[in-house]
Amino acid sequence: ETGDHWIEVDDARSAAEVSKNLNPACVLITLGRRDLEPFLALTGLRLVARMIEEPENPLPPHATLLQARGPFSVADEHALMEEHAVDLLVTKAAGGNATQAKITAARERAIPVVMLRRPAMPQGPAASSVKEVMDWIADQR
Repeated sequence: ETGDHWIEVDDARSAAEVSKNLNPACVLITLGRRDLEPFLALTGLRLVARMIEEPENPLPPHATLLQARGPFSVADEHALMEEHAVDLLVTKAAGGNATQAKITAARERAIPVVMLRRPAMPQGPAASSVKEVMDWIADQR
């Protein structure tokens, strides 16, 4: 959409590297606890990590943990970004409306977004007709 500033990456390590290079003051990370580790070594900035489950290890002093489960409203996301002076959002391309509020708030606040791409779907059989599907099923027996 107009006003979006997305930088797409393939994994959390790449997201942390891009984040460091953007030189933000405060990064809001909404990736979940499994993808948090690469960000913990970043210095010279503040981290706000919002996730459902507590991370396995304690966070460093420059990181704030927010345990919360969405959905969140655009107003909620604006308030969070204002309270913590967030100037970079790191999130996943989850699809659907689950992440829309934070993306909208980031756009409205002119905050760049580092977006983890969805993993590529594995290649599988393809069919262009019901008959091809039925033949494929029969061949599996």
